[in-house]
Amino acid sequence: MRLSLTCCHRRSLASLFLIVGFVSASPPLVASPPMDSDWSRIVPGDVRFYVEFRGLSAVRVQFSRLGIWDTVMEMREHDVQRRADDRPWQQRTRELLGMDPDTTIGDLLGYRSALIAANPTQWDNGVLLAELARDEQLERMLEMWNARESAPEGPVKRYSLSGGLMLAALGRLIAIAPAGDPDGLWGRTVLLMAGQRGPTLGGKADYAALRTRLSPDPQGLLYAVWKRNDPTAVAGCRRLVVGVWVEPDEILCEMHGQRARPTRVESPLSPAGISILPRETLGAWFGSLDLKALQSADAENRPLDEQSVLDVFLAAIGWRAAGQESLIDALGPECRVLFARDSAATKTNLITPAVAMMIDAKKGPDIVRNLDVILDISSQGAALFAAEPGRRTPPTPVIKRDCEGVDLHSIKIGPVLARRLKMPFLRHTEISWGALDNLLIVSSSREFAEKIIRAARSDSGRIDHAVALGAVGRPGRDDGPLAEFVFLRGAELSRMLASWVEYVETRHPALLEPGWWQRWADRKVEDRTRLDIALSENPAEPGRAVVEEVGEFSPAFNILMPGDVIIAAAGQPLAGSQPARQVADRYRNRGASEVFQVTILRDGEELAFEIKVPPATRADLGYIDPVSAVRQLAALARQAELVTYRRHLTRPERLDAAIRLRWNQSSE
Repeated sequence: MRLSLTCCHRRSLASLFLIVGFVSASPPLVASPPMDSDWSRIVPGDVRFYVEFRGLSAVRVQFSRLGIWDTVMEMREHDVQRRADDRPWQQRTRELLGMDPDTTIGDLLGYRSALIAANPTQWDNGVLLAELARDEQLERMLEMWNARESAPEGPVKRYSLSGGLMLAALGRLIAIAPAGDPDGLWGRTVLLMAGQRGPTLGGKADYAALRTRLSPDPQGLLYAVWKRNDPTAVAGCRRLVVGVWVEPDEILCEMHGQRARPTRVESPLSPAGISILPRETLGAWFGSLDLKALQSADAENRPLDEQSVLDVFLAAIGWRAAGQESLIDALGPECRVLFARDSAATKTNLITPAVAMMIDAKKGPDIVRNLDVILDISSQGAALFAAEPGRRTPPTPVIKRDCEGVDLHSIKIGPVLARRLKMPFLRHTEISWGALDNLLIVSSSREFAEKIIRAARSDSGRIDHAVALGAVGRPGRDDGPLAEFVFLRGAELSRMLASWVEYVETRHPALLEPGWWQRWADRKVEDRTRLDIALSENPAEPGRAVVEEVGEFSPAFNILMPGDVIIAAAGQPLAGSQPARQVADRYRNRGASEVFQVTILRDGEELAFEIKVPPATRADLGYIDPVSAVRQLAALARQAELVTYRRHLTRPERLDAAIRLRWNQSSE
């Protein structure tokens, strides 16, 4: 028996945008109010999360026309059903305000609204600010909510609502908070609304400095502050401000942040590299990649079964020749990752991607020769393991072809991978590699590699430069050279994702059940914290488990030895005819303990050890449903003609980036 339990470290990403309500069937289409009043002057200075939007009703109408809003509503309804009673108060409008989600945005949030909270991760205790479009709305709402007026604060009227919420009103401006005002944020906001002096968000130098970096008059605004080393922080920022502009045919988004730690020194991307994308490209990433750091980071401390394909690739291209420096020193830093539809797999219903990596290489031919050797060996080894019993699989040779003057090498490893991994859609994979001028190309598809080479040699096979590199920021803005660039064709990506969902639905329906993913996560947890000792037992000697093997990466390595006899575990003696199972169960149920006690007999001597182990943990996926998430992403991406992301090369402690999402107008 081999014990296997694992521990994994969860890292979550903070959400940048919060949908705080949903629309009515026919909301009033009002123009966005001008930014003539700065709400940061009535927001308390200790607020670390602030998101504001103007003209949400008009945006809803636009999104409905594009077919996006229905998908958003589906996502919300699915979330509401799964979350049941633990939803934050801002999403329980029917229970607390007597307003269905449709009406909430049309009457309450549609003109101008904001959510403020003391912490980005605790927005469910936040205060909702709203400016009503018409004066008479407030009186009607107060009557509907059975509001009870309490003592005012100067010109600010205060009310308790029937649902338990608290409301303050100054003209058409209202502030709503959960019952009891748990962190006092509403009370401090009321004082500022009443004109009393106090620290405000607008008076904070850090907020003001980031705010001035935004282009003028954003329709949406977000500001967030994280603690140092907070894993939810976006792009490692301590502070971040985001501006959003919604245009008839696109959404523009600017992000400016202050990083917790300066990034490494980067070089600007070459605009010429971005301009040679093949016409078939569906997505691309351009940036800097420190391959040497990736090769060395924790590689020696990781078990072999946790090392990735990238580790193997880096080991291959980094082989040292006698008396020479590692070839990996000649790679980078500029790197490009491209993907397209694999044209070799067009006969299958599943749309599989062809992926290629292009990286600066000063010694490209030398690295190509190393890849010839390593991939040839890998192919033969994979063929050996994938061979059917009694049937010999012939080796797959490395093939060399000339493509526009480039010596392109390839190996048809797809059939072997399909048998080995039981994934028939991989059978068309033909790994290809070659040196194009000063670039190393490695691709999962020979045809895609050839298209990349032809696009580099001729203008005719390229994506239009203006389409690929179209302006992202506001007109007239220049943030300097690029450090990172992402290009995505949304509609094409949507078709690919939809084919994956269809493949799962027809071939692996069990994956549609959320319980399958929870069991998968639990297995991963067990794999990563396993005690990794093999035990045997002798029915003639109950209460004794004999150690047969101790894994090299076991926490018991160099503590327990083969031949040791375990007679007690977790502070209790073993008993009965299944002592090995008892050791496994007690390890699995160790809870938060960071030691696992065992008592053994070794050469007739009784010894007690405390083995340092990770606490027992369970991967709580909460409400994550990967297949539904992919389906929803495909529905949203279907409306996006083009998505681009640009991060500019500014100071190492700054983040300056922009996103542009252009709608597919033909979908209207």
